[in-house]
Amino acid sequence: MFVADRFTAVVNLTVLITAGLSILLALDYLRRTGMDRNDYYLLLLFTASGIMFMAGANDLIMVFVALELLSIPLYVLSGFRRPNSKARRPRSSTFCWACSPPASWSTASP
Repeated sequence: MFVADRFTAVVNLTVLITAGLSILLALDYLRRTGMDRNDYYLLLLFTASGIMFMAGANDLIMVFVALELLSIPLYVLSGFRRPNSKARRPRSSTFCWACSPPASWSTASP
């Protein structure tokens, strides 16, 4: 289900360093724009964990779960600036677009 080898360790370390750097770089920006909420950090951690699960996935169901854990927070982050009217459309359209394939897979007959 989950493989812990050198590749997984390197990818996990890279993802953790990148997530830490993006948090440090976003601190000032989030304060300046008035978007300093805890949601950003939670969504970033879920996205990072999805990437880490994707790196160590050994079977197809783990890849699917990791892909969902990776993509759904990214869709929410695409429209993170709520007061900005330009951010509403990408958030809603990408979220609806992304949720349609899994919904159609679950209703497909064998």
